[in-house]
Amino acid sequence: MESTHVYIVVLRNLDLPDRKLCMTSGRIASHAVHTAVKLQRALGCDVSEKWIIILSVANNAELETVCQELNRERLQYVEYRDVDDAFRGEHLTAIATFPMEKNQSGALKKLRPWRCKCNET
Repeated sequence: MESTHVYIVVLRNLDLPDRKLCMTSGRIASHAVHTAVKLQRALGCDVSEKWIIILSVANNAELETVCQELNRERLQYVEYRDVDDAFRGEHLTAIATFPMEKNQSGALKKLRPWRCKCNET
């Protein structure tokens, strides 16, 4: 059976040493696209026929935890590290899983779909 789902996990906030940077919808969308492109290059095939699900975590620590859990589950993913003058340095801001079956990862089942801040209550 062919794996049908790609999960992209993005940050809602980037915790910097001197402040918390709230990620804008545009920045989150661009990081998701960059990560999908990195995944497509890593796989050497088109991922546009897959279900692409965008999930979110609150901050860097939560994203690192998801990476650790995916590693324990032996599930592959690519990382997107952004370099930007806004935060002076390189930071992990998104990951994309290799194609997998829906609900294959316990780590991802706990996460919520990304929503624009204007939809959060």
